[in-house]
Amino acid sequence: MVDYNKLSLQLCFGLEEEFQALRQLHKVAMIDAVVKSIGEWNDELQHKRLLKNFEKSFKSLTFIEYENKIIGSINVREELFEDEGRAFHYVEHFYLYPEFQKYGIGSWLLQNHVPRVSRLSYLKHDEKASRFYAKNGFEVYTQDDYQNYAQRT
Repeated sequence: MVDYNKLSLQLCFGLEEEFQALRQLHKVAMIDAVVKSIGEWNDELQHKRLLKNFEKSFKSLTFIEYENKIIGSINVREELFEDEGRAFHYVEHFYLYPEFQKYGIGSWLLQNHVPRVSRLSYLKHDEKASRFYAKNGFEVYTQDDYQNYAQRT
């Protein structure tokens, strides 16, 4: 069981060691879903993709800590969707190490630290993510070959 009093959120400052912590977290949290969705884990490709997104979002990336150890991350940034002419809060880099999943931490974060009107994406073939986001009020509004794009309004 997780003692929520021992959870803390620490803002990231875009340092190299923070990027490496995010990279490790991303790999452990996502490798199974990525392999299932696209057939393989390409470390170099994932590194480039994560670095591109990290540069865009590092000012608002938050690490989730428990007993002074990083157990996850989440980023919420406002993004204007030009085709709709309105802004949404966009959730990205939302990862928890597997041993901290199923304790309600993710739901607690979505309910308490993510604005109600939000969007996010997740791998199309990730059944666990699909159930989790549906349970937390997100509905798929579009998809592509690899991703579901969901919103909560």
